[in-house]
Amino acid sequence: MEQKYFIQVKNYENKKVKLTNQNEIIVEWKLSEQFQPKSNDKIALFDATKEKNEIYFTYKNNSNSQLEGTTFLNVNYVEIWKNKLQIRYLPENQSKSILVSEVFEIIPFEKIITIDEINEKEIKTTWKLPVNFIPNGDDGCDGYSLRRWDLICLFPKDEPFYSSSYLGSVANYNATMNGTATFNTGSCMRDETNEEFVIRYIAVNEDTIAESEPFIIKSKIPENHLILSKEKFLFGESIEVSWEFPEDFEISETSRIGLFYENSISSQYIELKYIYQTNRKDSIIFQTKDYQTINFLDNLQFRFFSCDDKSQCVSKPFQIQFLENNGIEIIAKRPTFGLPIQIQFKLPDEYKPNISDSISLFYYDPHSNLNDLSQKPLIEKHNDRVSRIGMIEFKLDDDLKKENTNENEAQLFIVKYISHLKTSNEKKVLFTSSHFGVDELKIFKLLVSKNEIKYGESIDVKWEFPEYYQSNERDWIGLFLKDSPINNSLVGKATLNLTKKGILRFDIGNYITEENQIFEFRYYPKDQKNPIAKSEEIKVKEFNKKNFKLLVSKNEIKFGESINVEWEFPEYYHSNEQDWIGLFLKDSPINNSLFRKFTSNLAKKGILTLDIGNYITEENQIFEIRYYPKDQKNPIAKSEEIKVKEFDKKDFKLLVSKNEIKYGESIDVEWELPESYRPIHGDRIVLFLKYPRIDSNSLIIKDNSNLARKGKFTFDIDKYIKDENQIFEFRYIKFYGRISLMKSEEIKVKEIDRKDFKLSVSKNEIKFGELIDVEWEIPEYHQTNSLDRVGLFLKDSTTTPGLTDQYIPMHKKKGILTFDIGNYIREGNQIFEFRYCSNEYKYKPFAKSEEIKVLPLEGGIIKSSPEKTKIGETIKVSWELPNNYEPHQNDQIILFKSQLQSKEKEAPKYFQVYYKNEKCEKKGEVEIKIQIGGGMIEEEFIIGYYSYSYSKIILCQSPIIIEPTSFVGIKILNRKIVGDKIQFVWSLPSVITPLETDRFVILSTKNSKFISIISSNLLYNISLSHSGISELSTNQIKEKDIMQDFAIGYIRENKPCPFIESEFFRFEFPILSKNLQIDLFNLFLRQEFCDFTINHLDGNIQVHKLILLMRFDNDHSILTKIQEVFSSKPENQVIPFLIFIYTGMIDPISNLDLNQFQKDEWNLIESKHPFFSFYWKSNQFNFDDSDSQKLFQEYLTSSDNFSQIQNEKKIQIISQELGFDKNWIQNKKDESGIKKDFVNLYLEKIEKKDFKIICDDSSEIKVHKLILILRSNLFRQMFLNVQDDSNSVKDYSGKSKGSLEQLIHYFYFGEFDLNLNLNLKKDLTKIIQELNDTEDFYQLSQFNQFNNRLKELETQKYF
Repeated sequence: MEQKYFIQVKNYENKKVKLTNQNEIIVEWKLSEQFQPKSNDKIALFDATKEKNEIYFTYKNNSNSQLEGTTFLNVNYVEIWKNKLQIRYLPENQSKSILVSEVFEIIPFEKIITIDEINEKEIKTTWKLPVNFIPNGDDGCDGYSLRRWDLICLFPKDEPFYSSSYLGSVANYNATMNGTATFNTGSCMRDETNEEFVIRYIAVNEDTIAESEPFIIKSKIPENHLILSKEKFLFGESIEVSWEFPEDFEISETSRIGLFYENSISSQYIELKYIYQTNRKDSIIFQTKDYQTINFLDNLQFRFFSCDDKSQCVSKPFQIQFLENNGIEIIAKRPTFGLPIQIQFKLPDEYKPNISDSISLFYYDPHSNLNDLSQKPLIEKHNDRVSRIGMIEFKLDDDLKKENTNENEAQLFIVKYISHLKTSNEKKVLFTSSHFGVDELKIFKLLVSKNEIKYGESIDVKWEFPEYYQSNERDWIGLFLKDSPINNSLVGKATLNLTKKGILRFDIGNYITEENQIFEFRYYPKDQKNPIAKSEEIKVKEFNKKNFKLLVSKNEIKFGESINVEWEFPEYYHSNEQDWIGLFLKDSPINNSLFRKFTSNLAKKGILTLDIGNYITEENQIFEIRYYPKDQKNPIAKSEEIKVKEFDKKDFKLLVSKNEIKYGESIDVEWELPESYRPIHGDRIVLFLKYPRIDSNSLIIKDNSNLARKGKFTFDIDKYIKDENQIFEFRYIKFYGRISLMKSEEIKVKEIDRKDFKLSVSKNEIKFGELIDVEWEIPEYHQTNSLDRVGLFLKDSTTTPGLTDQYIPMHKKKGILTFDIGNYIREGNQIFEFRYCSNEYKYKPFAKSEEIKVLPLEGGIIKSSPEKTKIGETIKVSWELPNNYEPHQNDQIILFKSQLQSKEKEAPKYFQVYYKNEKCEKKGEVEIKIQIGGGMIEEEFIIGYYSYSYSKIILCQSPIIIEPTSFVGIKILNRKIVGDKIQFVWSLPSVITPLETDRFVILSTKNSKFISIISSNLLYNISLSHSGISELSTNQIKEKDIMQDFAIGYIRENKPCPFIESEFFRFEFPILSKNLQIDLFNLFLRQEFCDFTINHLDGNIQVHKLILLMRFDNDHSILTKIQEVFSSKPENQVIPFLIFIYTGMIDPISNLDLNQFQKDEWNLIESKHPFFSFYWKSNQFNFDDSDSQKLFQEYLTSSDNFSQIQNEKKIQIISQELGFDKNWIQNKKDESGIKKDFVNLYLEKIEKKDFKIICDDSSEIKVHKLILILRSNLFRQMFLNVQDDSNSVKDYSGKSKGSLEQLIHYFYFGEFDLNLNLNLKKDLTKIIQELNDTEDFYQLSQFNQFNNRLKELETQKYF
C-alpha cells in the first residue's frame, strides 16, 4: 500500500546507503496535503542516536515550498561513515521534526591510506583515491599564495577533520590518483605515550577524502628531560633550563619551552619562549623577577612543546622563594646612574594594601628620622596591583645627582614603603630599605671590525659592558641606516648568551642597494626604545650594479615560445635560496609580477628557462626580467626588454553554431587553438552577457580539463534569457580568468513569446485581511530556475523588487500559490497585480495577472475619555473595528503627535505604544496612563488603532489634547535604589525640535561637573515629544559608586553635556539592608551585651558603644554629647533616634518583613522599656487593657500609626542639637550609610578587632566580637552562657581558613569577597561545599539570603 507521506533515501538496502558519484545521498519526500511547506523548511542529515534537532551534518532547504520532491545531500565528511544516520524534515523556525527516515549507515567509497613503516625517524605511507574523485594540483607558474592543491596531512586522531593544525603535510602537486608520503616522527613526540595519530587526504575545499587507521608513536624523549640546576630559586635570580635531545630529533620553528604551575593545563602558561634558534644540546634563561603575580607557595615546572599544545617532556617541580621576612630589598650588585634598579617588597599578612600605597625613593640623611615624610620623594610609584608581594623598577637618571658631591663618594639613597589612607589622608612609613650608593655609568662599547664594506662582505660586531650591567636574553644588536628610527632596523640578532662581552657576525652586504650608503649598529636592552651603545659609521665602497648581469636569449618572442634567462653575479654577492627571478610588463610594480621562480641552488651564475609565451595577450607588448634578493623591494638586475612579434588572435578560433537563439534552445561552441599555444589547467570557455551589461560576472563556465587544442561544448543558456534585447558572447579564458584570449561572435535573443506564460487570480476585489490564490502555468520549453518567482506589485509600478513574492517549485509547469497581501494594503481603492519573473526583477516579467482592487474599510471608531488630559493622568480608550476587518494579536493602541502624521490613517515613524490587543477583540475599552506630552504648550495628539499584522496603517483615530507642564527640566519620581528602574518626569522648552537621536542617560558627576555617561543606561525619545514620564535601568551602577553623585540628563546631537538634567543624587544599594538591618534592629531590642548607658528621665537606656562610634565616624566626643542631649528629651524622641542610629531607617518596622522575626524574640513584656512591648502589640496583637492602649497612643503623639514624617522631624531636631547639618540624616540613611560605616568597621578605622577565631591549622582570623553576636546565634548563645573575658575561640566546625574568611566577610557586608584567597583556587570547590552546611552549625539569623547568594555564585562559577 502506498504511503500517504514519507521521507526516505534512495539506494537503501539492508540499512546501508550507497553514495552517488558526487558523494551525495538522494532524498525523496512527500508531505501531507494539510501541511503548508515553506522555502526555509529543512531536509537535514542527523546523528540518529541523538534526539535533539539542534545539530545536523548537512541540509538543503525546500526552497520551492514543494509538498513532494527529491534533493541531494553532499556527505563528503569522514566522521559520518561511523555514525548511524537519519533524514529529518524540519519546518521553518521549529526544532521538532514532522517526518523521519529509517536509520541507515553510509557505504564509503573505495579510498585507502596505509601506513607502510614507522621508525625512529619517519612515517612512510601509501595513498589511493576513489575513482570518482578529481585531485587538484598546481602547474607551478603562479605568483599567488592561495593553495590550489590537495594535501596529505598528519593529524592527532582527535583533531577535527577540518582543522588546519596538522603536524606535517605533503602536497599532491601533480594531481595523481595514488602515491606515497613521508613524515618526520619528531613532530609526534608526546608525554602521552599512547596517543593516536592518523594520515588524512585533504582536498582544496578542506574536505577530508581519505583517512588511515590510527597508529601510535612513542616519545623518544624521557619525561623529565628538562634539567634545572636546583629545586628552589630566590625571586630575582635567573633560572637556566638545559636539555639534550636525541641526535635524530629536529627542533622546529614551533618548538618552545614554557613555565607552568605544576597542575595547570597547557594553555595557562606563565611565560613561553621559542627555541628554534637553539641546538639539540643547549639551554635557555628565564628571569624570576618577571613573575611578580605568581603564587610563591605553589610548585612550578617547565614543559617542552614541539608542534601543538601537548607537552613532550617536563622538568622536575620547583619553587620560587620570595623575601623570607617582611620589608624592602634592593636587587642590584651596585646601582648605577642611567640604569634601572629593581626593588622587591613583602607586606605582613594582616596588612591590607591600598592602591594609594607608594614605594618612594629619597635621599638618605643619616641624621634624620627614617619615618620622616617632610621630604618630597625623588621617584614615587604606587602599588597599583594592591599586592602584598611584588617588584617595581626605578631608573636612576643623571638629574638625581646632588651638586657638589665628591666624585669618589657614592651618592646615598633609601627606599620607603608608605601606607596612604585615603579616608583620613594619613601617611606613614611601613618599611624602609637599607641605604645604598649609586655609581657613575661606565662606558658601553660597541665596536665593528671595519669601517668600509663591499657588497656581500660580512662584518663582526664586538660588545663589551661593565660588570654591573644585567644583560637579558632579549637584548639585541641591530643594523640600521644611519639615524633611521628603531622600527626601520634592517636585521637584528639577540644576545642569547647573556655575557658581558661577545662577538656577532652580520652578513650585511645584501642590504646594500646604493653606493655611498652609511650604516651603524646599535645595542638595545630588552623592551627599551633608546640604545645604550652605537658603533662607528660603516660606509659602502665599490658597489656597482653593472657587476650584476641578467641576460635573455632573445629580444623578440612569439606566442608560446620559451626564453632562457642567464644570470651572473660577482663573487662577493651572497645569494639566498629565496632570491627570485620574475617576469614583468615593462615598468610595472613588483606586486604585478606575471611569473616568478626561486634560484634555490644559491649559484653565482646559472640559466633558467621561462615559458612566457602564454602571458602574451596583445601584439607590441614589452616584457622584462628582474632579479630580486630575498625580502628586497628593489631589483639588483634587469634584463633588456623583450618585444612580442607575430601575435595574431585570428589564429584562435571560437565559433558558435547560431547567432540568434530562441527561448529554450541550446547552442554549440567550438574552439581551436594554434599549435604554438599550450593549454594549461584553468583554461575555460565562459558565457557572458554582452548587452545590456548588468554586471561582469560569468554566467556559465566549462573547463578545458582535457587540455585539448580543439573541441566542442554544448550550452543550455535559456535560463539566462530574460529579455528580447539581450546579447551574449562566449570567451576563451586562460588561467582561471586572468586573461581572455578570444571571443565568439555575439548571440542575439529572439522570439520570447509571453503568451505561453499564464497568470490568473482567484478574485479581482479583495477585503482587508483576505487571502488570494494565484494560478500559474509555464510552457514546456521553459526551464525553471531556483529564483523564478511570482511577485505582488502596485499596478504599473516600476519599483523592484515586489512587495512580496513566492518561489516557483522546481520542475513543475503549473500550480497555485496563496498570498496574504493584507500587510501591503495602505488604503482602500489601491490596485495591485501579480507578475511572473525569472531569476531577477531587472528584466521584463514573463506574465502579469489581471488587476486586483482593494475594497475600502467601512466604519470603525476609537475615542478617549476625557478628550483633554495631562501627563500622568489615566484616561479610558474605547474602540470598535470595521466589520470587514479581522483583528490580530499584535494590533496596538498608540499615541503620537498629530504633526508627525503626513496623511490620515498613515502611521508615523515615531509613536508610543500603550496597549496590545492580544485577545483580538473587535470592540473593547482599556485604561491607559498618559506618558508623553507637548511640554510647556498645549498640544494635540492622536489616539489610534494601529493594524500591525495586515496593513500597518491606523484603522481609526481621534484627537486628544494634552495640557502643558509647569516646568522645564527633569524631576525624579521614586527612590533611587540600584536594581530598580528610576522613574522621572521631564519637559523640554517648546523652542527646540526633538530628534530621533535624543536620549536620556544616567550621568556620573564630580564637583558639579559631568564626567561620564553610563553607556548601557540610555533611553531614546522615540515619540519625539516635548514632555513625558520615563524610566531608566540602574543595573549598570556598581557598589564602588556608593559615594558618587549622579543625575539624569537629556543628551542632544551627541554632545558631551546634557541639554537639561535633574538634580544631583546618590543611589541606594539594597543588598545589605534587609539582611543586616533586621539583625541590627534585633540587637537593639534584645538589650544584650550593652556597654554604654544613657541616663534618661524615665530610666537608663542601654546601648552598644561600638554601634555609636561606628555611626558617628569614630567621634568619641559624641558619647558625651548624647548624654547631655538625651537626658532631657522625652522617650518618643529618643527611641526613634536610636532606632535610626542602629538601622539607618525611619519607621523601620513598617519597612521590614515582620515575619522574619521569631515571636519569642519579641516577648519583651518585662523589658526595661515598655515602648517595645506596646509597639509590638500594636502591630501584632490586640491590646489587653485600655491603659496600655492609652499610653501607646500618647507615645505616638495621638497618631494611629507610627508616622515616618513625625519621626524624621524628631530625628532632625536631635541631630541638629548634636551639631550635625541637615544632610546628616541623608548620609546615614538606609543601605548607603550603613554599608559605608561597616566598611570602615571592617578596615578597623573605628575600633580594632577584639576577638580571634582559631582555625584547625592554628592560624587566626580577627573579628569584632559584637559582629559575631549580631550575625550568628551560635556565638550569641556561647557568649551568653560563658561569662569570661576570653578574646579567642577555637573553631570545631572542620572548615578551612578560606571558608571561615568568606563567612566573616559575609557577616560584615552581607556579601562574599570574590577577591579573597584567589591563590587558593584548588580549595575553592571545598569552600563552596563547606559553606553549604553553615546553617546547622553557625545558626545564621538570615540563612535563606546567605544560601541563595551562595547558590548564585556557584552557578556563576565564582568559586
